[in-house]
Amino acid sequence: MRKTSYRLGQHKDAKVVVGYILNQNQLLEASATVDAATLTHLEMPNRDGFYVDDRPDVSEQPCYKDCIGLQLTGKIR
Repeated sequence: MRKTSYRLGQHKDAKVVVGYILNQNQLLEASATVDAATLTHLEMPNRDGFYVDDRPDVSEQPCYKDCIGLQLTGKIR
């Protein structure tokens, strides 16, 4: 089986699919250009539907850099 690798921003196919999905959901005109400027000015329908999860079992802040106690057990493939 042939393995195909795509890198974001290198192929216009991804932009075509994103543009199609946004157009089908009436978020983008069919003649619009899909680029960084267009995507950053979109207002998604569920933009106000997010909330802070204040449950006590998830109150710790995630660690993204120089985390103590993080141990890798193998490689992700």
